[in-house]
Amino acid sequence: MSPPPAKKARRFFIEELLREPYNELSPRQKTVKDYVKKLDNNVEEVAKFQWVKTKTRFSIEDVPADPEGLLAGIFQHCVDGGVDESRQRGVEPTHLGCTISSQLLSSDIWIPVRQITEDTINSILNRFNDVAQSKKQDGVTLWGEPFTVAVTTVNRNGLHVRRLKGGALRKLAPVHHRVHDQCLIKINNTNNYCLFYALMATLMHAIGGLARQRFCEYLHSQKGMRGKLQRETEEMMDAVNALPGQQSYDAEIYVPRVIDWWNNIKFLKQHKFKAFVFGSSGHYKPLFKYGPEEYEVPIILYFDNAHFHGVQKSGNLFGRPYCLITFDLETMQHEPVDPDFPERRKHQVNFITARVACPDCISSGEWKKTLRGKECQVCGPNRVITFSQKPFRGTEVDKQVETQHPLVAFVKWILYELPIKFETVAYSHFGGRFDMVLVFREIFMEGLNPSLIRKGNRLFEMTVNKRKKINAQVCFRDSWNLIPGPLASMVPMFGLDVHDKPFFPHLANRPSNYGRRIFPSKADYLAAGMMPEKRKEFDRCYCKNDVDILMGGLIAFRGEFLELTKRPAAPSGKAERAAFKTTHDGIDAVRHCITIASACMKHFRTNHLKPGHLALVPEKGYDSCGDNQSDLALAFMEWCYPDEELIMPNGKTAGRIRERNKMRMDIIKAQFPNIEIFWECDIRAMITKDKAMKKTFDEFTGEGGPINIRGCFMGGRTGATKLYHQAAPNEQISYYDVTSLYPFINFVTTYPVGHPKLDVPCEEVDWRRPEDNPYPLAILKVFVIPPRKIDVPVLPVKVDDRLCFPLCMACCKKYPNGAVMASYSCRHDDKQRGWISTCTSLELNAALEEGYRVTDLLRVLEYSKGDNKLFRPYISEFIAQKMHASGFDEEIRGNFAAEEQFIGECMEKFGIKIDRTKMIPNKGKRALAKLGVNNLWGRFSLRNFGLSKTLITDDPGELGNYLDNRKIEITALDMLTPEVILISYVEKKDWIQEHPCSNVVISLFTTSAARLHLLRTMQKVVRTTGCTLLYTGQLTDEFPTHEILEFVSGGSKQYGLKLRKKDAAADSDFDYILKVRGMTLNHDVLNKQGLRYQTFKDRYLEYTLTIRRMIETIAELRHTTIQQLSTFIRKENHLI
Repeated sequence: MSPPPAKKARRFFIEELLREPYNELSPRQKTVKDYVKKLDNNVEEVAKFQWVKTKTRFSIEDVPADPEGLLAGIFQHCVDGGVDESRQRGVEPTHLGCTISSQLLSSDIWIPVRQITEDTINSILNRFNDVAQSKKQDGVTLWGEPFTVAVTTVNRNGLHVRRLKGGALRKLAPVHHRVHDQCLIKINNTNNYCLFYALMATLMHAIGGLARQRFCEYLHSQKGMRGKLQRETEEMMDAVNALPGQQSYDAEIYVPRVIDWWNNIKFLKQHKFKAFVFGSSGHYKPLFKYGPEEYEVPIILYFDNAHFHGVQKSGNLFGRPYCLITFDLETMQHEPVDPDFPERRKHQVNFITARVACPDCISSGEWKKTLRGKECQVCGPNRVITFSQKPFRGTEVDKQVETQHPLVAFVKWILYELPIKFETVAYSHFGGRFDMVLVFREIFMEGLNPSLIRKGNRLFEMTVNKRKKINAQVCFRDSWNLIPGPLASMVPMFGLDVHDKPFFPHLANRPSNYGRRIFPSKADYLAAGMMPEKRKEFDRCYCKNDVDILMGGLIAFRGEFLELTKRPAAPSGKAERAAFKTTHDGIDAVRHCITIASACMKHFRTNHLKPGHLALVPEKGYDSCGDNQSDLALAFMEWCYPDEELIMPNGKTAGRIRERNKMRMDIIKAQFPNIEIFWECDIRAMITKDKAMKKTFDEFTGEGGPINIRGCFMGGRTGATKLYHQAAPNEQISYYDVTSLYPFINFVTTYPVGHPKLDVPCEEVDWRRPEDNPYPLAILKVFVIPPRKIDVPVLPVKVDDRLCFPLCMACCKKYPNGAVMASYSCRHDDKQRGWISTCTSLELNAALEEGYRVTDLLRVLEYSKGDNKLFRPYISEFIAQKMHASGFDEEIRGNFAAEEQFIGECMEKFGIKIDRTKMIPNKGKRALAKLGVNNLWGRFSLRNFGLSKTLITDDPGELGNYLDNRKIEITALDMLTPEVILISYVEKKDWIQEHPCSNVVISLFTTSAARLHLLRTMQKVVRTTGCTLLYTGQLTDEFPTHEILEFVSGGSKQYGLKLRKKDAAADSDFDYILKVRGMTLNHDVLNKQGLRYQTFKDRYLEYTLTIRRMIETIAELRHTTIQQLSTFIRKENHLI
């Protein structure tokens, strides 16, 4: 079989990203310069790593009629420029990667660093096209702000593997490690035997039993030990056939020989050794290790500047107190990064505040007091310490450190001046995007490589590992991940007795204002970017204190979480659900957890989940490897062999052959000489050139593929059935919401437990009722046919990453953005209207009740056991705390009979025991309960892939290994110094390892049950008149004190409300609510750009007027109106 003939390449459609204003070509022929302006260009080179990065910034001045060609031209220009720049610098590129970044994009669009091929540009465009499909749903555009295209080129052939070869000690500066001299067994030799001296000296230190003085004599050949180290070293070299006089000795060759000689001959049946060689690049994992898995004596060597030293044996401290620090950085922004772009300013730290506490000080209340004149063993000598360029007065602190480099002084203090016996945990609010980034750079410049947990540009945790007698382990974290929300909100949330968060004049923070009394303008406070409510508070401008609020909030959160999670004794009647029956004093979330979700999960697993009760769900599902093919491969095979009866000549095996299996391929070709091989990149290129092939791929249903569990994990429906309504006299518009939807679902839903049984029937069925489905608790892959008419569709499906609830798949694909057509009707047959659905038995049974049909049963994951009380104790615990902390409602407070009735209803309906004596308002407990009750179920579906990992290295060979590693994709390369780079990468999905609580099935059943609950609520509407609903069921009025006068919607997640208080006078001012997805409605947007409720309403009316005129022109054909919705097309009372 030969591939189809090449056709004209499909253009890259990007109108949705380069959209307004969208201009047609003028009579004068425009050039590229009329559309795109090149703002700047800079080049970074690391010759050591054969790596060049070219960054080019553009702004779009106008959009041509062919925007996809414009973007393709920009990418081609950048790639060609990057390759040319690389070659001019003597680097012949073999690999290339690309990153597109803009302030208008929530995250960068990156193309992995991979080998350069003829389809490199097409790969970039295809990747950008995939992102564009999702970005356009959020209304994202590249119009209006500059964007940057960064092209990274690498010469893989120039990256040589570094060998661990030792020789005589050279007087060179260390590359990147800081090691205390007392940690090393320093080898000072004049010959090239340092590897063997280090091995022998470390061995003697470990098992020789020598006193410190005697070992020193042995090492330095003194007194009675004179020459002993040299003699024993030469004996060992002779035993392992290490010829004397060589220029250097490779550790990867000779260390295994030495370890084998010791284990098998010299110390047979006496000791078991294993060697670890660490490098000087700051990593805390060995560069090389050798020896048995079970060993008794570790032999640790340190490799620096082509020289080996021994390392003394070290131990770990466990279970000790820890030091808690909150800190805040203030930066100057008076200097621009580039004089041509004054709005882009450098952040230069000139003031830092840090507050210190420990568990004992927190328990005793001493954390609020100064440490002047006394010292805490854990906290050190200072409670509050500042680092600033100038001294200040009026604020009491324990110590002021005056320095021209506050950040340098702060890093040295937190690493070296605190007690090193205790772990340090340092928090900053929103620090993952700001404070921690600045601190990371300074820690790196200090000679350390902290380990990072991050996603994109956001840091979750940064850890500097412990080094004996040098520094304690220091973990930097973002407190927003534990307590989401603005810092100022912690004051009312926990009822803190501290000053509120300040407004700070960031732009007035400059050296020229030191020592002066200034009167900052509103612009100095960046007031235009404040949210409206915050702007009102700013206009009243009061004083506040960041680190006091943060420390107070963390301590309050920690105390409440400890109190809630401690188990002094097993709860009566509930001990059988506990993971551990032993008592404990609670979970310290501030020390042990990075996010509130991880804290909730730790509590659930420790105190509520029985061991072995829930399964660890494989990320790739339960199908065997033989069936686990990609959709692209399955679609290609169907395109190659459309006749299902045609026997393929071992085609599947041939399609997966790789170059390294050439011998196996030769055997197959000898039997089947007409075999052809197609790589994924070749298939994708063929799709772009062949419309018929693309059509076949688009229509591929994936019937033969496995169940993708995560692929059927979807959210809920959004959309308006009417875009505008104004309340008439005696008419009411109400806004209702389900109270605590997901906690309620967790409380009442039956969840599958254990591993499922895989069934692959692949048979035709005719299911029309729930009773036809023999699988009560399962995930099923079926072909469903929806009814032709229904008020509220049931089953969701993703079409081009859009969540839809269609009644015809063909129509949904034909009109992906909806349509306004006066004469539309669906004429597709059942096969065209149906689709392959992977869903839970819960939703499938509900769909069968509403008229859906199942015609093919393809695959089933059937669970034999379910648990209807899986989350009930956990939810009850937090709901009870929330009720206790809220107190009795004002309407029943003080009425003993009404209070008793409330307590009885809680126990009768929900099994929640309310203790009257605990019904005392407590803001901190209530805030924690709200966080805990909503942040557990989603943790089960935490992705096992896609999280960025980093590696800091000074070894070009290591970069080469990462480029060759098929398990990962390199997302970015960044230069830290001319000698050291930062490699960012992600693991490919085929090679991921599940995290300890990976169970996407739990989250899948949660969202499935939630959609059904909302469906039942919508079905309880018994009559509609305009926007008035008559319903049965329990919902909460979101605006009980207001009357809604107008409602206007621009589509999904875009709406505005015009309200007035019920007790207000007729001529009183109105209140407005405006929510627009993807936009931050701050003061600048509302006032300078004019996006207010009235503007939003006027745009809608202008749009509908245009549509009405279109419809009127064809009204003679048919008197009907069709309305565009986000997930379906409605014609009269008929969904198509």
